[in-house]
Amino acid sequence: GTYQLVNLSSKALFWKVGEERFKIESKDLRVIEVDGTNAKTPVIALEVNKDGKPSRVYRAKWHNLENMRRLIFVRDTNENEVGSVRVSVIEDFYVPPSTP
Repeated sequence: GTYQLVNLSSKALFWKVGEERFKIESKDLRVIEVDGTNAKTPVIALEVNKDGKPSRVYRAKWHNLENMRRLIFVRDTNENEVGSVRVSVIEDFYVPPSTP
């Protein structure tokens, strides 16, 4: 039930994960504990342009399980990609060892 967001992009991003809202500066990270009882968590990321206007750069609904954890990397796009950031999500599950 844990998310770790790593902002490797060149800009600060404003996140909404479920009902929690926060800002992650460029080259910073944040760990978020998620209640595994909700089936899905809506996730939105915004950036603010030079004129102060926000724009959405990411939107998803992530499934939750008590034994799941996520590592999320956000990076700037390159000249061959659409948008301003790319989000990569790695999911891992804890499976207790079976008893013989």
